[in-house]
Amino acid sequence: MNKTNKGKNKIFNIFLFKNPNKIHKKISFLNYFKINLFILAIFGILFFFYYQSKKTKDFPIEKLILQTPIHPSSYISSFFFLKKIQFLIASSQKCNLYLNDLYLKNQLQQQLLENNIFNSLKITASKNNKAIIIQYCLRTPIAYLGNLSNTFIDKYGKTFPATPFFLPQNLPTVFSSSFNSEKKCIDEREISLIKKILTHELPIKVIDFSKLPDASSEIILSLINQDIIRLATDNFEETLHYYQFLKKNLYKNLENQKMIFDLRIKGLAFTQKIN
Repeated sequence: MNKTNKGKNKIFNIFLFKNPNKIHKKISFLNYFKINLFILAIFGILFFFYYQSKKTKDFPIEKLILQTPIHPSSYISSFFFLKKIQFLIASSQKCNLYLNDLYLKNQLQQQLLENNIFNSLKITASKNNKAIIIQYCLRTPIAYLGNLSNTFIDKYGKTFPATPFFLPQNLPTVFSSSFNSEKKCIDEREISLIKKILTHELPIKVIDFSKLPDASSEIILSLINQDIIRLATDNFEETLHYYQFLKKNLYKNLENQKMIFDLRIKGLAFTQKIN
């Protein structure tokens, strides 16, 4: 009985010893196959989404959308932007420029900012990547720059071209002594003086700062009524009020007479008629 049981146990042990190995091998192979199949499926899904994304982004630009605050004194057409884009296409030697091309955004922004007409500028793509959106705001001019033709100045002292981006405006002309052609601006001192002078609401035609570097530090104003006012920089606001008082009270009968008002010395007024 013992021998028989031992033999059976031996056979049973052998069965237990061998079969788990075979089952383990089968399970390992199935797991390996499933894992590889799962990895291939993931790569397939990722490649599908990459292909779809690349396919969408590789559409050439179909639309140009311009977004800007409406301002009656400024005008800029889509032709200006399209011309810049066409120039980039020609210079890049490509048939089309795509929205996923960094060359487009960087170079287009650089090209547009060269004119110095934008106070703000942002270039983005639409959600379907088939349109380019340009959000911009033009500078607001406060005067013409007499040093150059067709040039405006804004309240920050930045200079920029007038036409064809802006309609003609009834603004004074400034002759600057600090104009920097490389930086396209005038200095803070002059722009501060301009803004203060314009608050007096005089019919100013020309503001001349050409003598500011001299020891006299003189500002010359030419008015639409043909009067010429000579001012000192240290007391010009007070003397402008004095000029208005003189015109209203002492020279009201000489409205059509061209005159020079020398108000550089505080409390004194030297006047001269000009034929």
